[in-house]
Amino acid sequence: LRLIVGSIALNVAAELSFTRYFGVYDFFNELGHLFKIAAYYLLYRAVIVTGLKKPYHLIFRTLQQSREELGTANLVLERHVQEQNTEIVRRREAEDALSRQSRWLQVTLNSIGDAVLSTDTKGRITFINPAAADLTGWQPEEALNRPIGEVFRIKNKEIHQPSEDIVQKVLQEKRISALANHTVLITRQGREIPIEDSAAPIVDSEGKVSGVVLVFHDVSIRKTAEREREAAVEFLRLANKARTSQDLLRMAVDFFQRQSGCRAVGIRLEENGDYPYQCTSGFPDEFVEIESRLCEQGDRGTVIREGSGRPALECLCGSVIRGSIDASMPFFTGRGSFWTNSTTELAAEAAAAGLNIRLRNLCNAYGYESVALIPLRTGEERLGLLQLNDPRKGLFSAGSIALWERLVEYLVAALTKSRAEESLMRSEEELRRHRDHLEELVRERTIELEERNRQLEEEISERMRAQEEKIRLEHQLIHTQKMDALGRFAGGIAHDLNNMLYPIILNLQMLAEEPSTDETRHRTLHLILGAAYRQRDLLRQILSFSRPDEQSLKPMGVSELVRETVAFIRSSLPSTIEIRLDITAERDTIQGNATQIQQIVMNLCRNAADAIEPHTGVIEVGLANADLPRRLATPQMRAGEYVLLTVKDTGTGMTPEVMSRIFDPFFTTKEVGMGSGMGLSVVHGIIKGHGGAVTVESRPGQGSMFSVYLPVTAEKPEGLRLKPCSTPREGEKRRVLLVDDEGIILSSVSKVLKIMGYEVTAAPSGPEALALFSERPDAFDLVITDHTMPQMTGVELAARITGIRPGIPVILCTGFSEAVNRERLRKTGISELLAKPADMQELQDAIERVLDRREEEDSAYGEVRASAASDGPER
Repeated sequence: LRLIVGSIALNVAAELSFTRYFGVYDFFNELGHLFKIAAYYLLYRAVIVTGLKKPYHLIFRTLQQSREELGTANLVLERHVQEQNTEIVRRREAEDALSRQSRWLQVTLNSIGDAVLSTDTKGRITFINPAAADLTGWQPEEALNRPIGEVFRIKNKEIHQPSEDIVQKVLQEKRISALANHTVLITRQGREIPIEDSAAPIVDSEGKVSGVVLVFHDVSIRKTAEREREAAVEFLRLANKARTSQDLLRMAVDFFQRQSGCRAVGIRLEENGDYPYQCTSGFPDEFVEIESRLCEQGDRGTVIREGSGRPALECLCGSVIRGSIDASMPFFTGRGSFWTNSTTELAAEAAAAGLNIRLRNLCNAYGYESVALIPLRTGEERLGLLQLNDPRKGLFSAGSIALWERLVEYLVAALTKSRAEESLMRSEEELRRHRDHLEELVRERTIELEERNRQLEEEISERMRAQEEKIRLEHQLIHTQKMDALGRFAGGIAHDLNNMLYPIILNLQMLAEEPSTDETRHRTLHLILGAAYRQRDLLRQILSFSRPDEQSLKPMGVSELVRETVAFIRSSLPSTIEIRLDITAERDTIQGNATQIQQIVMNLCRNAADAIEPHTGVIEVGLANADLPRRLATPQMRAGEYVLLTVKDTGTGMTPEVMSRIFDPFFTTKEVGMGSGMGLSVVHGIIKGHGGAVTVESRPGQGSMFSVYLPVTAEKPEGLRLKPCSTPREGEKRRVLLVDDEGIILSSVSKVLKIMGYEVTAAPSGPEALALFSERPDAFDLVITDHTMPQMTGVELAARITGIRPGIPVILCTGFSEAVNRERLRKTGISELLAKPADMQELQDAIERVLDRREEEDSAYGEVRASAASDGPER
């Protein structure tokens, strides 16, 4: 039994050995076979020993029992072997997955753009990817197991001190941490690279920190862009403060000297073909004096030029300005700049290579090693160059030169703008000296230019506002010209109407003076004559529209005038608009002009009707008395009693914005061509001229009400006075030559003059009158002539007549007296100007004035002659 059990144990050991082998000749494979051989040996030996000692049936019984036990053990063994095989397969799959993940992680870390380092808890590098190797300058195989401080050397650029150990900080705090600003990485070669960095702890599945991973990247490009942006903003801010191009140059030199750190900076600009220094800082005076001129000069100091007409610039500065460079050479840039970090080495290398770079030796002689020449140009125009010099070597880099080239573009733009503005200012100043009447315009333009220098961002909007203002003024000018033309047209109409009204007034006066017992006829004539006078006043208002003049004010009653005006307006309104009149004023006498008061009522009613149309509505016109207490008095309205004229409508009303502008000239809410915008402006002016005031109440959709206050006067209104015409003094039968091309006027005036007692000779034209006068110059005491006549005007006739008989009184009648120059009339011999249509009294007064003046002159002349005659014998 012991042998059988031992055989079974060896079989189990053999199977376990087979589960551990990996190759045919593996140790565990050989050990398993040895266990198998030993197991078979014990089994055979047990069979032999048992067969010799026990009976046959006992042997097989024991074998039967052993076989059952062996079967049970074999099942257990098979299950155990299966479990072991499953575990081995799982472990192999896990190892394969871990291997794949490790390879993927390795590829990923090597492929990302950021630099990655990892360390153990002692700060030794356990991993470094290619990006980190490139930045630090350490190869991965060299960096592994080195202290982090040896490979990852960092410092704070602002304070020039080593930065804190970020690995130790993360290990202590066990949280993500970042580097401070202004951190630079010092590479293995000693180069400084600005970086941004973050570090995080590496935590295993049990929560233990096994190391630190650092991720960092180069921010040189971003730092350069930020520096360029900050420099550009600062330059533009300073350039905006510069008032002149020289201020701009001084600012630019200081700016580039501060930004570059160079000891000496200068700017050359074109001047008379050469490129002298216009502004420098840091250069010795003798250096500037010697180096200022670039071009060769002739005997007379003129610049020597090449066959193409360009100045002869043989030095390196001239080559940079002209753009005559070889961009393949390392000391030239693609934009045409020159730079070197050692003039000594450059000169030696150029001499050894046989290159003629024409670098002036004076820079090197004064100890300048780092030299940069950056051209200033705009398009094809070469303005000059920016020169940067410093005695230190290695001051420049390709990046810094590129930065200066970009900043120089701002300098060129600002310089071009400043020069253009200065040129414009000089031109405007010259224009102002030669054209004095444009002085104000030039001043405004100069102020505008100064303002644009201070606020460049408002330039476009200022121009747009100026253009809008110009358009507005042009529209206003066109409107003014239109109104002027309308005024001239109105004046022409008034002239013709005056000619028509003249004989009407005269004939009415003659009829009114005829004796009659018919009171109705007499009253009718007075009414017609009053209407004619109002018509005359209206025509004079039309004439005043074409040539505004101060209107005379006299006491007048308002009630009857308002009643007549409303009646006239009612006939012109559509049937959809009702007009109501309510007159309660007991004291309605004001100092006013009837035509202008009528104009107020008509304008306000017309506007009210326009606000109602095309709908139905009501216009209410009221006239009442109103008292203004002293406590409510203003400089415009004194305390006292007023006539209150109100015009109220049920129209559309007005917004506060519209209501604030309704009295502005040319302001209108009507469509183009439907209104001039002058109606309420004229009304406002008339009311002010009468010492009154106007107020407005309105709301959108609720109509409007205008209230006009006119001060009451204690004077009595003038009635229609018909003065009896005086007749010539006895024994003085005066002879009048009357000239007019209008037959009815000629007839009417002749009749009036005859009634007055004058002898009248009538002539229908200037030539006929001149012929009559030429035949008998002494047959006339007075000439009355119309102004506007065909063939010969009244002025021409007067000049011809006074040429024949100097001193004869001449009265010129005109329907448009405003168009006549009174001073010029006196020089032509005209004694008096009579405005049509004149009544009989005005005609008589004019005749008496000129005849009285003539008598006074004759009397004075007679006294002088008598005095001269009496003094004659004594001499």
